This record gives sequence, C-alpha cells and structure tokens, in this order.
Amino acid sequence: MNNKICALSIAVISLLSLQPTYSYAMDINHKPILDTNHTAENSLDWFGEYIGTQTCKNCRSIETTLILNENKTYRLKETYIYANNHKKTIVSKGNFKFNTEHTSIITLNIYGKKRLFFIGENTATPLNTKGKNIKGATALKKMS
Repeated sequence: MNNKICALSIAVISLLSLQPTYSYAMDINHKPILDTNHTAENSLDWFGEYIGTQTCKNCRSIETTLILNENKTYRLKETYIYANNHKKTIVSKGNFKFNTEHTSIITLNIYGKKRLFFIGENTATPLNTKGKNIKGATALKKMS
C-alpha cells in the first residue's frame, strides 16, 4: 500500500512539473502587455538560404530555394517538376519587407504580386495571399 501511494505521488508530481509556466508583464489594470520588442526580424537569424519541396496541383512537385539577404533583398528559385521529368524554372529577385502587424511574416513583391512566408526558427513557410497556411505546403528548411 505504501509503495502504491509513493508511486502515485511521484507520478502526480511528475505530471505537475510538465505544466508550462507563463510569465506575463501586466499593465496598471492587470492586463497582459504585448511584447512588441521581440520580432522575427530582430530575434531570429532569418537571413540565409532556405530549401524545400512543395506539392503542386499541375505537376509532381516544386523544388524551391529562397535566399534572404540582410539588406532585405531576396532570390526565389522555383523548379516545377512535371510527370515526364520536364522541368521549368522560374527565378525572381527583389526586395521584401516584414509585416508590421504580423511580425513573423515577410512579403515578397514578385512582378506586382505578393508572396508571403512565415519566418520561424530556421524555417520559411509559404502562406496564401491572406497570410493563412496553404494546404499541403511544407516549411523550407534553412541551410545556412
């Protein structure tokens, strides 16, 4: 009986220790204060080369390379792989900017069209034009 109580106590303590702890800054009215000082732009090493393969409706896959430079220029190379192993490569270059409202999202301006990516820790994930996840899209992995 003592062993069961001891084992149960250890299990409960272990489970309680897994609970996340949160630390909030509070304003004078005891409401959480949003931390606007830490953004993807100033907190992550976002510049570098990202590589990955995306799904495609009209082809087998899209091999994607995105290079983000510290001066906020980019190079996006997308190679479309078709069923007969025919390949079509599109390269675009230009400037990008971090979104002021959603600070982990960058906007590439490609020939007047916007392309959005969510910048995470060593990842760049394609988003739709409204900043939402694209079904089947996978994150590009940072190589450098």
